[in-house]
Amino acid sequence: GWGAFPPQELSISMWAAARLGALDARPAAQDSVRRLLQHAARQLRVAGARGYEPRHCANAAWALAWWQRHCRLAGVPQACKPAVCRPALRALAAEAAPRLGEFRPGELSRLLWALGSESCLRLRAHGPWLAADLRRPGRLAEFEQVDLVGVATAFAWMLDRAVWEPRGAHRERAPLSMGRGRRAAARSLGP
Repeated sequence: GWGAFPPQELSISMWAAARLGALDARPAAQDSVRRLLQHAARQLRVAGARGYEPRHCANAAWALAWWQRHCRLAGVPQACKPAVCRPALRALAAEAAPRLGEFRPGELSRLLWALGSESCLRLRAHGPWLAADLRRPGRLAEFEQVDLVGVATAFAWMLDRAVWEPRGAHRERAPLSMGRGRRAAARSLGP
């Protein structure tokens, strides 16, 4: 099964599938890409991303988010289900957050772009980690212009959502068995 794939092989397979799917316009090929990415995302959602190196986190996150964006922009009906994609991206973000200093600039830029483009980059959850990493002496000087553009785009998406989205958007709902008051309290906790 998918659990037998080491992080490097799974992330490279995801990246390659997303890239090839954009080049092959046949519906069967694009459906195959969607299925592969959805199964890989389910594996990440269930097992998490423990043991993923920065490049694996960046490649897997980028593949999922890039495919979603490609499908939206090209009108391809083969996007992955958000209920599968977003939890996988959150698992990758959870693994990456305390280790941002290990990410090369291009990897960090791709990871942030992926999380931001799919509503998985949160100001309260990720802002402190990002601020600490980017404030390190010399860190910003490591970034190429294209990497800074990716980071700035991700920040713009993150701030836009922090200001305009209602609290609790894109979060799983509390179970109905909790009762009305406890469900309301669970929804009000915020990101």
